[in-house]
Amino acid sequence: MIVALQAHVQVNVLVADDETMQQAREMLPATVNLFPCRYGDIWLRDTGPVFMSADKAHCFVHNGWGQKYRYRFDDQVAASLCVLADVAYESHGFVLEGGALEHNGYGEILTTRQCLLHRNRNNWHQTQAEHALSAAFNARHVYWLEQGLLYDHTDGHIDNVARFIGEKTVLCQTPSGDDDPNAMIYVQINRQLLELGLVVKTIPSPGKVLDANAEIMPASYMNYVVSNGLVLVPGYGSEN
Repeated sequence: MIVALQAHVQVNVLVADDETMQQAREMLPATVNLFPCRYGDIWLRDTGPVFMSADKAHCFVHNGWGQKYRYRFDDQVAASLCVLADVAYESHGFVLEGGALEHNGYGEILTTRQCLLHRNRNNWHQTQAEHALSAAFNARHVYWLEQGLLYDHTDGHIDNVARFIGEKTVLCQTPSGDDDPNAMIYVQINRQLLELGLVVKTIPSPGKVLDANAEIMPASYMNYVVSNGLVLVPGYGSEN
Protein backbone atom coordinates (compact mmCIF):
# COMPACT_ATOMS: atom_id res chain seq x y z
CA MET A 1 0.00 0.00 0.00
CA ILE A 2 2.79 2.39 0.90
CA VAL A 3 4.69 1.65 -2.30
CA ALA A 4 1.56 2.24 -4.37
CA LEU A 5 0.88 5.55 -2.65
CA GLN A 6 4.38 7.01 -2.68
CA ALA A 7 4.35 7.67 -6.42
CA HIS A 8 1.39 10.02 -5.88
CA VAL A 9 1.77 11.60 -2.43
CA GLN A 10 4.27 12.05 0.37
CA VAL A 11 3.69 9.09 2.68
CA ASN A 12 4.12 9.49 6.44
CA VAL A 13 4.14 6.41 8.67
CA LEU A 14 3.59 6.25 12.42
CA VAL A 15 6.08 3.97 14.19
CA ALA A 16 5.25 2.64 17.66
CA ASP A 17 8.70 2.00 19.20
CA ASP A 18 12.44 1.81 18.57
CA GLU A 19 12.37 -1.81 17.38
CA THR A 20 9.63 -1.07 14.88
CA MET A 21 11.48 2.05 13.73
CA GLN A 22 14.47 -0.07 12.74
CA GLN A 23 12.25 -2.54 10.91
CA ALA A 24 10.47 0.27 9.08
CA ARG A 25 13.78 1.80 7.94
CA GLU A 26 14.82 -1.57 6.52
CA MET A 27 11.51 -2.33 4.82
CA LEU A 28 10.30 1.01 3.48
CA PRO A 29 11.61 3.34 0.76
CA ALA A 30 13.84 6.16 1.97
CA THR A 31 11.30 8.70 0.68
CA VAL A 32 8.79 7.64 3.36
CA ASN A 33 8.78 9.81 6.49
CA LEU A 34 8.75 7.88 9.78
CA PHE A 35 7.32 9.45 12.94
CA PRO A 36 7.51 7.96 16.46
CA CYS A 37 3.97 7.79 17.82
CA ARG A 38 2.27 5.44 20.25
CA TYR A 39 -0.78 3.61 18.91
CA GLY A 40 -2.53 0.27 19.32
CA ASP A 41 -4.57 -0.77 16.30
CA ILE A 42 -3.74 0.14 12.70
CA TRP A 43 -7.14 1.49 11.62
CA LEU A 44 -6.37 5.23 11.60
CA ARG A 45 -9.56 5.97 9.68
CA ASP A 46 -11.33 5.02 12.90
CA THR A 47 -8.87 5.94 15.66
CA GLY A 48 -7.33 9.02 14.06
CA PRO A 49 -8.64 12.57 13.72
CA VAL A 50 -11.23 13.69 11.19
CA PHE A 51 -9.85 16.63 9.21
CA MET A 52 -12.24 19.46 8.41
CA SER A 53 -9.58 21.42 6.52
CA ALA A 54 -5.82 21.60 6.11
CA ASP A 55 -5.50 23.35 9.47
CA LYS A 56 -8.39 22.01 11.60
CA ALA A 57 -9.30 18.52 12.82
CA HIS A 58 -11.70 16.88 15.25
CA CYS A 59 -10.80 14.17 17.77
CA PHE A 60 -13.34 11.84 19.36
CA VAL A 61 -13.49 9.28 22.15
CA HIS A 62 -12.40 5.81 21.05
CA ASN A 63 -13.68 2.80 23.02
CA GLY A 64 -12.39 -0.10 20.94
CA TRP A 65 -15.38 -0.39 18.60
CA GLY A 66 -17.86 -0.83 21.41
CA GLN A 67 -15.41 -2.31 23.94
CA LYS A 68 -14.45 -5.20 21.61
CA TYR A 69 -10.82 -4.33 20.85
CA ARG A 70 -9.27 -2.18 23.54
CA TYR A 71 -5.60 -1.41 22.85
CA ARG A 72 -3.37 0.96 24.73
CA PHE A 73 -2.86 4.41 23.12
CA ASP A 74 -5.78 4.08 20.66
CA ASP A 75 -7.59 6.74 22.68
CA GLN A 76 -4.61 9.10 22.33
CA VAL A 77 -3.37 8.63 18.79
CA ALA A 78 -5.76 11.15 17.23
CA ALA A 79 -4.48 14.06 19.29
CA SER A 80 -0.88 12.85 18.93
CA LEU A 81 -1.21 12.84 15.15
CA CYS A 82 -2.58 16.38 15.16
CA VAL A 83 0.42 17.53 17.20
CA LEU A 84 2.78 15.82 14.75
CA ALA A 85 1.01 17.47 11.83
CA ASP A 86 0.95 20.85 13.64
CA VAL A 87 -2.81 21.04 13.13
CA ALA A 88 -5.26 22.61 15.55
CA TYR A 89 -7.85 20.19 16.87
CA GLU A 90 -11.04 20.15 18.86
CA SER A 91 -11.79 17.24 21.21
CA HIS A 92 -15.33 15.92 21.61
CA GLY A 93 -16.65 13.93 24.53
CA PHE A 94 -18.56 11.29 22.61
CA VAL A 95 -17.55 8.01 20.95
CA LEU A 96 -17.11 8.11 17.18
CA GLU A 97 -14.99 6.28 14.63
CA GLY A 98 -14.15 7.98 11.35
CA GLY A 99 -15.42 5.03 9.33
CA ALA A 100 -18.86 5.37 10.89
CA LEU A 101 -19.57 8.48 8.82
CA GLU A 102 -19.48 9.27 5.12
CA HIS A 103 -19.41 12.96 4.11
CA ASN A 104 -20.36 14.48 0.76
CA GLY A 105 -18.52 17.77 1.37
CA TYR A 106 -21.75 19.77 1.23
CA GLY A 107 -22.90 19.43 4.83
CA GLU A 108 -24.56 16.04 4.43
CA ILE A 109 -23.63 12.81 6.20
CA LEU A 110 -24.45 9.16 5.52
CA THR A 111 -24.39 6.64 8.37
CA THR A 112 -26.15 3.61 9.88
CA ARG A 113 -28.44 3.40 12.87
CA GLN A 114 -26.88 0.06 13.78
CA CYS A 115 -23.56 1.73 14.55
CA LEU A 116 -24.22 5.30 15.56
CA LEU A 117 -27.20 4.52 17.80
CA HIS A 118 -25.69 1.36 19.27
CA ARG A 119 -25.84 1.18 23.06
CA ASN A 120 -22.12 0.23 23.16
CA ARG A 121 -21.17 3.64 21.75
CA ASN A 122 -23.16 6.59 23.14
CA ASN A 123 -26.60 5.00 23.53
CA TRP A 124 -28.02 7.94 21.58
CA HIS A 125 -31.48 8.54 20.25
CA GLN A 126 -31.42 9.65 16.61
CA THR A 127 -32.12 13.29 17.46
CA GLN A 128 -29.19 13.31 19.92
CA ALA A 129 -26.88 11.89 17.25
CA GLU A 130 -27.98 14.44 14.69
CA HIS A 131 -27.46 17.29 17.16
CA ALA A 132 -23.92 16.07 17.93
CA LEU A 133 -23.05 15.70 14.24
CA SER A 134 -24.45 19.14 13.48
CA ALA A 135 -22.36 20.69 16.25
CA ALA A 136 -19.13 18.91 15.27
CA PHE A 137 -19.35 18.92 11.47
CA ASN A 138 -21.83 21.69 10.69
CA ALA A 139 -23.99 18.92 9.24
CA ARG A 140 -27.29 20.19 7.89
CA HIS A 141 -28.69 16.76 7.05
CA VAL A 142 -28.02 13.12 8.02
CA TYR A 143 -29.05 10.21 5.79
CA TRP A 144 -29.73 7.07 7.82
CA LEU A 145 -29.40 3.46 6.65
CA GLU A 146 -30.56 0.71 8.97
CA GLN A 147 -27.53 -1.56 9.12
CA GLY A 148 -24.16 -2.54 7.74
CA LEU A 149 -22.74 -5.88 6.66
CA LEU A 150 -23.08 -9.15 8.53
CA TYR A 151 -20.08 -10.32 10.59
CA ASP A 152 -18.72 -6.75 10.79
CA HIS A 153 -17.14 -6.12 14.20
CA THR A 154 -17.59 -2.36 13.72
CA ASP A 155 -21.37 -2.78 14.20
CA GLY A 156 -22.18 -1.60 10.71
CA HIS A 157 -19.70 1.06 9.62
CA ILE A 158 -20.89 2.95 6.57
CA ASP A 159 -17.41 2.83 4.97
CA ASN A 160 -17.98 -0.88 4.33
CA VAL A 161 -21.45 -0.30 2.88
CA ALA A 162 -21.94 2.87 0.82
CA ARG A 163 -19.79 5.86 -0.14
CA PHE A 164 -20.50 9.29 -1.59
CA ILE A 165 -19.00 9.74 -5.06
CA GLY A 166 -20.82 13.04 -5.67
CA GLU A 167 -23.01 15.51 -3.83
CA LYS A 168 -26.11 13.34 -4.22
CA THR A 169 -24.57 10.19 -5.71
CA VAL A 170 -23.71 7.12 -3.65
CA LEU A 171 -21.82 3.97 -4.60
CA CYS A 172 -22.88 0.63 -3.11
CA GLN A 173 -22.73 -3.05 -3.99
CA THR A 174 -24.99 -5.70 -5.49
CA PRO A 175 -24.94 -9.43 -4.59
CA SER A 176 -22.43 -11.77 -6.23
CA GLY A 177 -23.10 -15.48 -6.36
CA ASP A 178 -25.89 -17.59 -4.87
CA ASP A 179 -24.12 -17.77 -1.51
CA ASP A 180 -23.45 -14.04 -0.96
CA PRO A 181 -24.11 -13.68 2.80
CA ASN A 182 -25.17 -10.03 2.42
CA ALA A 183 -27.46 -10.45 -0.60
CA MET A 184 -30.60 -9.27 1.20
CA ILE A 185 -28.74 -6.42 2.89
CA TYR A 186 -27.42 -5.11 -0.45
CA VAL A 187 -30.95 -5.07 -1.86
CA GLN A 188 -32.21 -3.27 1.26
CA ILE A 189 -29.40 -0.69 1.13
CA ASN A 190 -30.03 0.05 -2.54
CA ARG A 191 -33.74 0.54 -1.89
CA GLN A 192 -33.15 2.74 1.16
CA LEU A 193 -30.73 4.99 -0.70
CA LEU A 194 -33.24 5.52 -3.51
CA GLU A 195 -36.00 6.25 -0.97
CA LEU A 196 -33.72 8.89 0.57
CA GLY A 197 -33.65 10.65 -2.80
CA LEU A 198 -30.04 9.80 -3.64
CA VAL A 199 -28.63 8.71 -6.99
CA VAL A 200 -27.30 5.15 -6.70
CA LYS A 201 -24.41 3.59 -8.61
CA THR A 202 -23.54 -0.05 -8.00
CA ILE A 203 -20.69 -2.50 -8.43
CA PRO A 204 -20.73 -6.28 -7.76
CA SER A 205 -19.68 -7.33 -4.26
CA PRO A 206 -16.79 -9.75 -3.60
CA GLY A 207 -19.39 -12.39 -2.70
CA LYS A 208 -18.75 -14.95 0.01
CA VAL A 209 -15.18 -14.63 1.31
CA LEU A 210 -13.70 -16.78 4.10
CA ASP A 211 -10.79 -15.86 6.35
CA ALA A 212 -7.93 -18.13 7.44
CA ASN A 213 -10.22 -19.74 10.03
CA ALA A 214 -12.89 -20.50 7.41
CA GLU A 215 -15.18 -17.85 8.91
CA ILE A 216 -17.17 -15.44 6.75
CA MET A 217 -15.54 -12.03 6.40
CA PRO A 218 -17.36 -8.69 6.02
CA ALA A 219 -15.65 -8.43 2.62
CA SER A 220 -16.38 -5.22 0.73
CA TYR A 221 -14.94 -3.07 -2.04
CA MET A 222 -16.41 0.01 -0.36
CA ASN A 223 -13.56 0.28 2.15
CA TYR A 224 -11.33 1.96 -0.42
CA VAL A 225 -8.88 4.82 0.01
CA VAL A 226 -8.90 7.85 -2.31
CA SER A 227 -5.55 9.55 -2.87
CA ASN A 228 -4.18 11.99 -5.45
CA GLY A 229 -4.63 10.27 -8.81
CA LEU A 230 -5.13 6.89 -7.19
CA VAL A 231 -7.86 4.78 -5.60
CA LEU A 232 -6.73 1.78 -3.53
CA VAL A 233 -9.37 -0.97 -3.42
CA PRO A 234 -9.33 -4.18 -1.35
CA GLY A 235 -8.94 -7.40 -3.35
CA TYR A 236 -10.20 -10.82 -2.32
CA GLY A 237 -9.19 -13.05 -5.20
CA SER A 238 -12.70 -13.11 -6.67
CA GLU A 239 -13.43 -12.32 -10.31
CA ASN A 240 -14.92 -8.95 -9.38
